[in-house]
Amino acid sequence: EDLLLRNAAAYLMRKYCWTFNKTREFLQSRRPDIALKHAFLQQLNQYERRLLSTSQVPFSADWTDTSGGNLESEDLLLRNAAAYLMRKYCWTFNKTREFLQSRRPDIALKHAFLQQLNQYERRLLSTSQVPFSADWTDTSGGNLESEDLLLRN
Repeated sequence: EDLLLRNAAAYLMRKYCWTFNKTREFLQSRRPDIALKHAFLQQLNQYERRLLSTSQVPFSADWTDTSGGNLESEDLLLRNAAAYLMRKYCWTFNKTREFLQSRRPDIALKHAFLQQLNQYERRLLSTSQVPFSADWTDTSGGNLESEDLLLRN
């Protein structure tokens, strides 16, 4: 698990131009139960210094920082996460948008992106055998065990 975590952290830092602290915050938000070892934290700090010294792109230091990083990549990550949530948990477009905005209140979802999600929802609904969960009080559709697990993590 340590090797997987180390590789994930290095990947996020390099791919999305995230600083060590932003990467650590992201990992701990997804897996609050992980205990990051001192040696691991030192390795990530060294890796960050090496990336910063060779990068032509400024790094994104926190979730409100829009001056650096690869924002197109962050948009792509957000788009993939939204599509995954809609398909995996049978969530409607509105429920997915609410969830994303509850986790990242600072994000501004672009009009074109919202249109894409709306189209994706229509495509999913037309092919799905399972009713979709429309809001947080709706217990008729989706996989509630999975939703509970996702919200806990």
